[in-house]
Formats: sequence, C-alpha cells, structure tokens
Amino acid sequence: MEKYRTEERMLAEAAEQDRRTRQMPSAARRSAAVRRGMERAKGRTNRRAGFAYGGIGAAAFVAGALLIGYSGLAGEGQPSSESAASTQAKNLPQLDPTLEPFYPLVMRQDLTIGGALKRGAVTPIDTGSERAGFALDIQGAVRDSRSLTLFYTLKGPNGDRLSLDKPKLLDASTGKTAMWEDDYALPIEQFDVLEHAQYGVLTLPLRPEFSDSEQFTLKASALSGRSVADDARLQTFDVPLTIASTAAEEEDIVFEQPRKFTVEGQSLEIERLRVTPLRIYLTLSEDTYKVFYRLVNPRLVVRDGGREQTLAREGIWPYPEQDGENYELVYANVTGNGHPDSISFRAEGNANTPKRSSAFVVDTDKSEVLRAPGDDYAASLSPDSTGLQRLTVTYPTSSKDWAEGRSVMFDINFLDADGNVHKMQTDATGTFGGGISNADGTASNYFYLEKLDYPQPLTFKVVSAPGWTRNEQEITLK
Repeated sequence: MEKYRTEERMLAEAAEQDRRTRQMPSAARRSAAVRRGMERAKGRTNRRAGFAYGGIGAAAFVAGALLIGYSGLAGEGQPSSESAASTQAKNLPQLDPTLEPFYPLVMRQDLTIGGALKRGAVTPIDTGSERAGFALDIQGAVRDSRSLTLFYTLKGPNGDRLSLDKPKLLDASTGKTAMWEDDYALPIEQFDVLEHAQYGVLTLPLRPEFSDSEQFTLKASALSGRSVADDARLQTFDVPLTIASTAAEEEDIVFEQPRKFTVEGQSLEIERLRVTPLRIYLTLSEDTYKVFYRLVNPRLVVRDGGREQTLAREGIWPYPEQDGENYELVYANVTGNGHPDSISFRAEGNANTPKRSSAFVVDTDKSEVLRAPGDDYAASLSPDSTGLQRLTVTYPTSSKDWAEGRSVMFDINFLDADGNVHKMQTDATGTFGGGISNADGTASNYFYLEKLDYPQPLTFKVVSAPGWTRNEQEITLK
C-alpha cells in the first residue's frame, strides 16, 4: 500500500512540474501577440481567432481587455473580422510591452493616468523586491510635484491572489515619510490567472517638502486576497525608486488678487493655479468654493500650439491643505504640457436656487402632485420591507431646463394638512433615501416616511431641484 502511495505522490509531483513548465507566456508577450495579430489583419491577412502557446489553447483576446482569465481550451474559431481588427489596431496606442497589460485597467478606472499612459508619459521601470518566493515588481511610474503613480505586479510562491497593503513612501535621503499617509486612494488591482500575478496601479499624494525629491523607498506588504477571513500580511517589501522630478516642467501661479468668477452676485474666487504635465490644480477661496457647485458645465479651457482642449473636473483631489494649497478642483492635463499658452475657466450658467416658498405638495393617498418645482412631476407611496413607507418622486431630467448633477432634494421635516410636523425616517444604513436615473429621461428620488395615516396633503420644502439659467462666462487664468 505504501508503494502505491509513493507512486501516486510521484505522479502528482510530475503533473505539477509539467503544469508549471507549460505556463502561458507573460502578459507583455500576450499583448505583443495581440498587436501583431491586429496589424496582420489590418494588412488584409486573415488569421484564425485563436492563439496557441506550447500546445495550450488560449482564449481570443477582446480589444480593450487584455487581462483575461484562463477558462480552459479554446477552439480554432472563425476568421477574424478585418474591419474590427483594423479599428482595434488603429485605436490601441503604441506602448512599452511591459506597460501594455495595465492599459485596460487604468482606462476603465482612472482616465487621468490612462491618458498619461496613452500619450507615453509613463516611464518604464524595472525594479523590485523578492522575499521567500513573494515578489513586488515596479514596472512603471508617472509623477508631478504633487503625486506619484506606480504600476506594479505582485506575485506569491503558490500563485494565490494577493493585494498590496499599507504602502508607505519614504524620502531616501532623510528617511522621512514623503506622502500623506491618510489621504491616498486604494490601489486599482486586477488578478491575472494566467500568470498568477496581481496587476496594480497606486497613486500617492506627495508632501510639498518632497515635491522635488527623486530618490524614494517604497515600503509595502503583500496581503492575502483569497477571503476576508484570510487577511494576514504574508510578506513585506522595501523597493528603492528613482523617479525624475518634473519641477522644471511645471508652473505655479499665485494671484495677487483672486480671479473672480461671478454668478448672480456671488463670486467664485480662484487664488492659485498649479499646472503640471499630469494635472492642473486650482486653489479656491475657502469662503467662496461652494459657489462652484452651482455652476452649470464648469470647464477649464487650455490652448496650446494652436489647439484648444476643454477639460472636465477630475474630482476633489484628496490633498490636505498646506501653505494655502487646498486644491479643491483638479483637472487632467490632456495636453501633457506644464506650460500651455493659455488657460481659462468657463461655465454655461448657474443652477437656480429654490425660493424660500418653493414647496412640493402631494396627496399620497391619491398619488396626486398638487404643487411642484416644475412640470411633469409624479409621486407614489408604497410599503417598504423595512416596515416604513417609501415616497418615490419622479421628475424629468432631459429637458432644456435642467443641468447635470441636479436632483430633487427636500428638507427632512415636512407638514401634514393639519400643520403637524413630521420627520423623514432612516433605513438600517442610516440614510433617508436615495435616487436613480431612468432610461426614459427621468430620475426618481425616494424618501422614507413613518407608516402613518397622514392627513392629506403633505407639504415638503424644496432644497434643490433641476433648473438653471444660461449665463455663459469665461475668465482668463493664464
């Protein structure tokens, strides 16, 4: 019996060794194969849709999704579509082979970094740390004076799914922390089952005193990603990094008098402008920044080399206020030029503020709207599984009288027909309601009410509602 057990173990080990020696090529090689296939199709050469490596059938790669899961053997397939392959080859940017696998990842989740990768602003890097079979490799980086983004792969000895945990960036010369530890975003990651590797992109906000530093050390841990319960840190890494400063490519303008963008007597004051090849940052006056959220279609207009680019806001950058640099607004600099010819700030108008007397009046027994901020409002009251009632208000969002990002909001206190004050209720998560966009050009907001027999009608004070006034304006910042 022991003899058979020994033979069984030897056969299992041989099978595992055979599996390891027949692994698929690297993601970079697979991406290169895809590119060659598309270029051949563009040249009017029909090829079969499947690729074969070492006797193992590989699933055909879908354009824009080069990181795929291995699902077993693939058939030979049908001749590829020449026109589709030609379009794919045309749209796929020329990237360094080591960075190609990251392209679909960032283009889905971070268009700023995706744009930098597409225009060749990401520098390929080959450095890393390996311990006890765990390996963290940095494949590329892009930075400015306020942020550093790293492209990495993370592997373990058993091919398990891992995640990068607790990243910390140190200045190599001083050993001090070079990043804001509490304000970085979680890394974007995707596991490649063919390589048993985690691909990730991590952006770290830099402290201003290290904006020109070029020598860093990245400290991080490998965290098991198999389940929430199995979350032990499996290994730690120290990776030396050399990333060239972009200080000479940037421009920082502090206005002696804030540039004012005035709407309906209220001014948005822009105090500072920082332009880098990666992003454009605006510092707003603390007293006036709320005016921004009343603007309709606010944009930066960048003119450079005879071309004009209109930029939408990237988001609120998680960068703590430091020495007057509280960057409320951040835009992706798609030009890649830190010294463009000119920059201006533009908006099409401003959202209407509901009047003090603005109200939404509804008879919930009849589902009849008696008064609303606009036309074509509807309402219905239905029981909710939480034991409360759900008031759903539906209103148009595709007419000329509304602006993006505007929705109906009510004060949490409302009145019944007898003048009694009631309060909206919260669900198990502590929220008063929510909202969705509908396919028919309307939106619906819902609110939780107590399950009572209210004297009708009910009156809600309107806090915000779709509606805006066209008032196109533009001011020059540079």
